[in-house]
Amino acid sequence: MSTIHKRPDCCPLCGKHTLAVYRITHKKDYRVVNMSVRKSEAGVFPYKHSWRNEETKTMKAQQLRCNACDEDLNNEHFKGWDYKITTKGLLWINNFFDTFVGDDDENAKS
Repeated sequence: MSTIHKRPDCCPLCGKHTLAVYRITHKKDYRVVNMSVRKSEAGVFPYKHSWRNEETKTMKAQQLRCNACDEDLNNEHFKGWDYKITTKGLLWINNFFDTFVGDDDENAKS
C-alpha cells in the first residue's frame, strides 16, 4: 500500500532546511592598458583605469539546490512531489500518480 508523502520542507540528502534557487550570471570585464607612457624597468605597461563592465548575461535556467550540502536537486530527489520555480517562489506539485499508485519498482516487487 502506498503512503501519502508530506510536502518536502528540507533537503532529502542532508535533512537541513536550507533550500535555495540559484541562477548563473556570466560577466565580462576589461581594463585598458596605458600604452602612451614609458614602460617600467620590468617592461610592464600600467593600466589606465580600474575594471569596467562590458557585458552581463543572466541565464534563464534556474536550479534548486541545498545551501548546506551544496548539492543540486531535481524532481527525482523528492518522492511523490515535483517542483516548479516561478517568479513568486517555489511551487510544490503533488505527483498524484506516484502517491496513490506507487513507483514502477514498488509495483514490480508485489
